[in-house]
Amino acid sequence: MKRWFKQLHLALALLAGVFLISISVSGALLVFGKDIQQLLQPTYWEINPPSQAPNITQVLNIVNSQLNHENLHIHQLSISNRPNWPWVLTLSNREQWNINPATGEVLYRYQQGSDFYHWIMRWHRWLLIEDQTLKPWLRHAMSTVSLILIIEIIVGLIMWLTPLRGMLKRLKLKPGRTWRARLHQYHLLAGIVFSLPLIAIAFTGMSFNWPTQKIFELATFSNMQARENNLAGSPGDLAKLAIAVDTAQQALPEAKIQRIYFPQKNEAPLLIRMQAPNEKAPFSYLWIDAGTGQLLTLYNSARAPSANQWWDFKYAFHTGIWFGKISQWLWLLMALLPALFTGSGLYLYYARWAQRQEKALSAKVNYNCSSNSRGS
Repeated sequence: MKRWFKQLHLALALLAGVFLISISVSGALLVFGKDIQQLLQPTYWEINPPSQAPNITQVLNIVNSQLNHENLHIHQLSISNRPNWPWVLTLSNREQWNINPATGEVLYRYQQGSDFYHWIMRWHRWLLIEDQTLKPWLRHAMSTVSLILIIEIIVGLIMWLTPLRGMLKRLKLKPGRTWRARLHQYHLLAGIVFSLPLIAIAFTGMSFNWPTQKIFELATFSNMQARENNLAGSPGDLAKLAIAVDTAQQALPEAKIQRIYFPQKNEAPLLIRMQAPNEKAPFSYLWIDAGTGQLLTLYNSARAPSANQWWDFKYAFHTGIWFGKISQWLWLLMALLPALFTGSGLYLYYARWAQRQEKALSAKVNYNCSSNSRGS
């Protein structure tokens, strides 16, 4: 039975090895992707933190004259929770503008998603393939790779647990052994120690694509609340945005506005996403009538069922930002582990195969020599 699991362990590594290395390296780069981006282009991606919170309407009014001149309008405004990060406008021509909120100055204009961080994201999700018809299939393929990683880890755990007697002794690092034997020990020890968090990271990655809400509901004994709005809005402009912003802040006074999605149809409402102090991303949604500034629908993440809260936490967990820089450095290591496991596992298999071939050849030579001596 153990031999069968070894063969399955190897077969999975051969089947998905290249994709595991790809998703591992790109995932490691994403952990500090925004920091790397600032290092590469500090002029475009780093600002001096404003001395006081900028007024959203005033900043957009400064930029709006240039937008009108170029016959453009805003699709989305992103306000980072990093104070030294520029605001990012996504426009109707699929351009993005980096804005200094302290002055309203346009720091950088580029095509949507062409920056370093989103280049790595496209690699992680779609292998840098831009064909829109292939993208859904590629997402399924990357989710399947995550599932294979989970199965690979479980198979490794079964191999370690077979037999149960001596399983802890098998984790002990023994000095004085060959380099290949030590590599096997490190491969086994790291696989066992990091097995559960790696399974959780792979599972949360799959959850961005595959419907796993029922699993969260079963685990938390609660039903997930839908984030949706069924009420129509009325047309509005930037003059009404100040009222909408005030409405959002009054509805959730302790939260900060992080995303504003501007309506692209007359009946569509304005959508504002807000982030509570104890959250790592904006999980509260407010739909506001763009013409009147009145609140239509509120989804308050702080009052959501446990299933929703754990579902939202998967983003912070998967990206490694759930405990600040400490968890990010740990996640950087764990993101690289699938690539290291794949490389070391395939090398160990090749080394064993080469050793068997060498022994077989040696035995054949010895047999031929023995036959020749008897014949003479």
